[in-house]
Amino acid sequence: MPYTPTTWVNDVTQVSAANLNNMEAGIENAIPKDIAGVATDKVPVYDGSDWVAQKILNAQIDSAAAIALSKLAINPSPTPATSLPGSPVDGQIAILTDSLTVPTYSWMFRYDTGLTTDAWTYLGGSPVMAHVQTTESRGSTYGDLTTPGPAVAVPVGGVYDVRWGFQYVQAHATAELLFMSFSGCGFTVGTHEASSGYVGGSANSQVMKAERTLRLTLTAGTLTTKYKTASAVGSFAQRELAVTPVSVP
Repeated sequence: MPYTPTTWVNDVTQVSAANLNNMEAGIENAIPKDIAGVATDKVPVYDGSDWVAQKILNAQIDSAAAIALSKLAINPSPTPATSLPGSPVDGQIAILTDSLTVPTYSWMFRYDTGLTTDAWTYLGGSPVMAHVQTTESRGSTYGDLTTPGPAVAVPVGGVYDVRWGFQYVQAHATAELLFMSFSGCGFTVGTHEASSGYVGGSANSQVMKAERTLRLTLTAGTLTTKYKTASAVGSFAQRELAVTPVSVP
């Protein structure tokens, strides 16, 4: 119960058991008690009748408290890792990489509990890219060129910007149409294509560029490019594939 101080008056107030016990109770209530199971984000607080575990609210912390950054449950300087944290907190920053010694990409994410899906939002970093320079031809069905690829590994499923393209080398008068697609990570070849063509007429050598970018939901795995031509007379050169995350679970 709340503590009521005794008003002491010389030669009037008695030194009685009641008054002394009231004093003892006030002293006891002024000292925090051990509260079993108090979480790390709570402190003992006297509610007027007993000590209870209470969460500290941001509004209750004075701006002059000068709490050291190392004491706060945040990660201001995340260490690169090959997987995202398993139990993230709202606002946490993480860096995902494919290697701690020789990384080919490093992606920074922020965890947002307000998002209904894909709570890790991409903040920055280079895309994962692959490139094949060799000029090679392909028949009228989708498949690999003599030098397969390029291909990239997608480390975790989510929403990505996928960019793929090639240069078309034309050195004949025959009309031609070339297609570049990909398979893997939840997609079958031919679902999405980048294409380039030549209507015919001149046998002079020409180089044309085909490129496409789409925002797609990928599963974790390997994305591999595939090729075909309409009449098997065209050649693919400078093949490229790049994947940049947007958000992941």
